[in-house]
Amino acid sequence: MSWIQAITPLYADAAGTLTASGIGLLFTYAGALGVVAQMAVTRVSGSMSSFSIVLWSGAALAVAFACLLASPALPTLVAAVTLLAVSEMLSGPLVQMIVSELAPRNAQATYQAAFSAVHDLKDAAGPAIGTWLYALATGLPWASGMVVSLGAAFGFAIAARKHETR
Repeated sequence: MSWIQAITPLYADAAGTLTASGIGLLFTYAGALGVVAQMAVTRVSGSMSSFSIVLWSGAALAVAFACLLASPALPTLVAAVTLLAVSEMLSGPLVQMIVSELAPRNAQATYQAAFSAVHDLKDAAGPAIGTWLYALATGLPWASGMVVSLGAAFGFAIAARKHETR
């Protein structure tokens, strides 16, 4: 969530919704939610297919972006951060496993290295790109995030389903 954590404070501050300490509390809430609920979410998602988990995670992420696009008001910020945390709880532990499963046996290390590089790139370039999009238009990061998260979730879910049916 690195680019989201970079832009949300700008968004909430510009709207006058939260102070710096309020943003800190909002992200502390999201972290605490992950700590408290991760085991329950993992238990529930354990009976779901990878296809379903990826789609639900992408949908939660897209709805979080929709909340942010709709309004910078406190209730929508809390809803968005909650949905972002749920999306991360669903996909976080699963992604590494799916990458390993989808990789051909002789290329698993290469796939893991590529996944790691993409994750590092997300953390390095994400805030700069997100801030640039925000500078172009306030809603652009959220609108583009909705499209990208749904597209990526759908593509990843299809790949997982194809692998599951083999």
